[in-house]
Amino acid sequence: MKKYFVFAALVLAAAVSCTREIATEEVVAPKKGYVQITLSATCDPDTKSTLDGNKVVWSVGEEVAVFPDGASTPEKFTVKEVDGSKVTITGAVPQGTSNFIAAYPYSKVVSADGAVKMNITDQTVSGTQVIDPAALESIAYFESVDATPVFKNTVALASFSVAVEGVTKVTLTPGTGAFAGQVAVTAKPGDDAPEIAAIADAAVPSVSVSNPDGFTKDQVYYAAVIPGEFTGLKAGISVGNKFGYKTTDKAGTFSRSKILPLGTLTAGTLKLGVITNAAELAEFLASADTYTADEQVELGNDIDLSGATIASAASFAGTLDGQGHSLKNWTSIGVSLFKTCAGTLKDFTIDASCQLTFPQEPENFAFVASNFTGTATGIVNNADASGSGMTLGAVRLAVLFGIANAPTTSDSIVIENCANNGKVTVGV
Repeated sequence: MKKYFVFAALVLAAAVSCTREIATEEVVAPKKGYVQITLSATCDPDTKSTLDGNKVVWSVGEEVAVFPDGASTPEKFTVKEVDGSKVTITGAVPQGTSNFIAAYPYSKVVSADGAVKMNITDQTVSGTQVIDPAALESIAYFESVDATPVFKNTVALASFSVAVEGVTKVTLTPGTGAFAGQVAVTAKPGDDAPEIAAIADAAVPSVSVSNPDGFTKDQVYYAAVIPGEFTGLKAGISVGNKFGYKTTDKAGTFSRSKILPLGTLTAGTLKLGVITNAAELAEFLASADTYTADEQVELGNDIDLSGATIASAASFAGTLDGQGHSLKNWTSIGVSLFKTCAGTLKDFTIDASCQLTFPQEPENFAFVASNFTGTATGIVNNADASGSGMTLGAVRLAVLFGIANAPTTSDSIVIENCANNGKVTVGV
């Protein structure tokens, strides 16, 4: 039976903390032509800057971007006082300024050109029912210095739990739409909600939520996303150096200042995302034919293959990123890494310590990929390769890549910055 995530929009039921905080007074003279001002606003019960269980808390000392009179670059204000739902910020603006747009946090604000451009982060660190305050963005329009507007959220939240212990990262990717990237936010006078539009050229499809200590099974976590519609969802979880995905074709809408529950996230068979030793390399090659074009595996360090036996992967369509690392002490007697590869291979070296021997009765053969139809960059061999007593016919032998024929005339094969530096000796 086909299973789907459950999607239902809920209003953020957060109560503003009543804790009173006041910053230590520090007198700083404004620069020439500027005056020091203090602005006061209230926090929407759904506004933050820190979501902590049932509380949303502004913290003294946080930085806020303030655009005076339609300026394109902001002035840096700081939170001076928090008293219940009221927040006070202070900073300097050009003398004679009459109205302001304030955007939180300062670090996520880019510029303003009618609308304020802000970055919705694609990487968030989350604890149990706690989300990084830098991911919780809001905006307010001050018609005058004496106005007391409401800071309004510019993000939506996805809530989720995980079905297993040890999950360190959750990645959410829509089939259509974008969950992160740059947005244009238009703030209006009064209590009207801001208009939020993703900037297509700066969109990032996925958003990832990490917890270095591991997510706790069945506890609730949050991801901040761009408000908007999406169709289809891929939910990925990482457990240590492995990952897995579940997908749904369910459509949904992330509404500003609301939570969309995604339910409990699970994953099927976990695949290696990072290879750190010989056993993991062998495990990866055994399952390489299950990787899809959008899945990636990396070498986490140099891989020592002393005494290890690895078998060729039947095929591979994903991305293997060596990150500049090497395969060392590999003894290959007629074994390639990939029999067939239509994926992407990047930045790894076969070390001079390896011993490479061609098969005695080869068909088409190479030690990296015997049949290659993908993209390869930065693949280098420094080991000698040899063969003796070989039966040679109409075959293609190579050190790195054997046959490299595009399946159709519209397909392309890319092999660049690849080199064999080892000596090749072949005898019959």
